[in-house]
Amino acid sequence: MDMNTYTERIRTGQHGIFNFENFAYKMTSRPDYYNRMTIIVAKMLEDGSWDAIKVKDGKLEYNWKEDKRYYHLAHNIQGADYDREKALLYANAKQFQLEHAMSKDGVTPFEINGDELPDLPGAYTTLEMESMKSLCDLIYGYYSHEKKSLIHYTMWGSMFMQMRTYWSGKKNQYLAPGGVRVRGNWEYIKNNEGEQMYYQVEDGNIRYDKEFTTENTGAPVVQWKGQWQEGIIVTAADIMRNVYTKDGIMGVINPVAWYREGKEKLDEEDENLRLIYRSNMKQFMYDVIAFAVIGGLISGIMLNPWVKDLEKEAKEADTFSAALAATAARIAFLSIRNSAADLNFFDSIGGPAIQWTPFSVETGVRIFKNIYNTAIGDRTFYGGVINTFAATKQARPLFEYLGPLKSTDN
Repeated sequence: MDMNTYTERIRTGQHGIFNFENFAYKMTSRPDYYNRMTIIVAKMLEDGSWDAIKVKDGKLEYNWKEDKRYYHLAHNIQGADYDREKALLYANAKQFQLEHAMSKDGVTPFEINGDELPDLPGAYTTLEMESMKSLCDLIYGYYSHEKKSLIHYTMWGSMFMQMRTYWSGKKNQYLAPGGVRVRGNWEYIKNNEGEQMYYQVEDGNIRYDKEFTTENTGAPVVQWKGQWQEGIIVTAADIMRNVYTKDGIMGVINPVAWYREGKEKLDEEDENLRLIYRSNMKQFMYDVIAFAVIGGLISGIMLNPWVKDLEKEAKEADTFSAALAATAARIAFLSIRNSAADLNFFDSIGGPAIQWTPFSVETGVRIFKNIYNTAIGDRTFYGGVINTFAATKQARPLFEYLGPLKSTDN
């Protein structure tokens, strides 16, 4: 939420039965909302924080004692798990303080009070929520007010980026330079020998200002650790550079050399790097296979001839049931074909750079051609209307059956 959201809500143009702009915006933004909520709810269920949040008097209330991340601590079950959960609780509490969070009363600033276990104001700090948001942005793309302003600064930017909100996510997925950014998680810190590190404790107080120790003081060190992020093409370029350095120009076309360097990436000692390398390779294979199978095999080879045969049979039968069946098949085919087009990551990344006809211009040209064909008699007026609007074009067999004049337009 931001101030732009409230500004849009109080505009008088946002209300009324003829407010098609607002209706269209909701239809396009609602799926993105559900997709992002799926990721957030899944994380809450995995962490065990879902059951700790209740709705009371129309407001969300969080109780850390019902959060499964602090189960042993809440039930006073002494042991290693108790110490780890206590350290995690205090790590979150300190982060809430750094973020100037408010207490549950919404009036006083949140503070850690002496030896009492802090009553966290929420399940996640802003740091963690930004990490979750970053993951959603990578999967679904993003289109914030700031990004919109940059894109729409020029006319060409505005026309090129229409209907491409997911492009931002795919761009980062393939082209993002390596580095530690927003995403991360809380981790228990260990030394090079794999031993758990602890804070020093004096007179019952944790000494955050002193060096860590391997002695079990009951206060394990928990710190926020950022995740390394890197684009798929950046990873591939690094593999190519290593191949070229070791094997020269012939190694670049040698599958064995690529396999050797790729396997070395997958077996990287650093867990953070190993995770992103494996994730990148899996994502690349998924994109290639999904586009090839769904886009090429299912929609192009299998469904297209079947739909055309049904439309031809519907015209010959000239019955409502045949037209309805052909329409249903056509809508299903177009849905699969358009969805498969989204899997073409090469087009989503390279399209704006190599495609010199923006989406809005292409749409205008198609409408002009349709009107022109209708005007010169190559297409009936009724057929021209059907082919002008997407809602009628995808249900063309049914509208042709119901039409005053049976159209033979293709």
